[in-house]
Amino acid sequence: MERSTDGRRQAAEQGGEAGSQISQIGRQRKTMRYWMRKAVRTGAIAATGFLALVLAASVWLILSKFWLKQEIPSVFGYSPIYVLSGSMEPVFSAGDMIIIHPQSQYEPGDVVTFYSEGELVTHRIIGESLEGFTVKGDANNVQDEELVKAREIVGKQVLVLPHIGSIALFFRTGKGMMLLSAVVLVAVLQSVRGQPGKTDGSRDRE
Repeated sequence: MERSTDGRRQAAEQGGEAGSQISQIGRQRKTMRYWMRKAVRTGAIAATGFLALVLAASVWLILSKFWLKQEIPSVFGYSPIYVLSGSMEPVFSAGDMIIIHPQSQYEPGDVVTFYSEGELVTHRIIGESLEGFTVKGDANNVQDEELVKAREIVGKQVLVLPHIGSIALFFRTGKGMMLLSAVVLVAVLQSVRGQPGKTDGSRDRE
């Protein structure tokens, strides 16, 4: 009898330990699923916010250029410039966006955007003389042939936004506009579905 009782007690203890382990595994899985859902939700919110920011910037650039007739759109003097070449690597690369701002004066070491033969170029000032500024791309082997006059400088680079230029330019293409339209449509539908009111199949009480 004592052996039988001891055996049952031992089996009960082993069963309790097994149940505790199963319960612990269940809690760990539940916790893991919770954090995975939270990470996915946070990532979705961050992606939506980023896309909304890029969308707003793209719309502003388009309106500023075609509606306000601004050659270089700006907000409080700050203007976005798309980088199309790698002449200033590694400071910034093709596909990046830089933000420029006019300065009262410029000096060697400043990275400036200026007009050269009707096009915008962004290079570094490496010298100054009475005739103008000597400029050179950091990745170029030689300096620019032409001196840059102070009146030709649009502004100094104050911020670099990696890869934003490529994204903004994409949204100007047909595929990009289609994607933006889809995002807007989904956002509107989600907003409508999220409004309080009757659910499908519900009836008002008389």
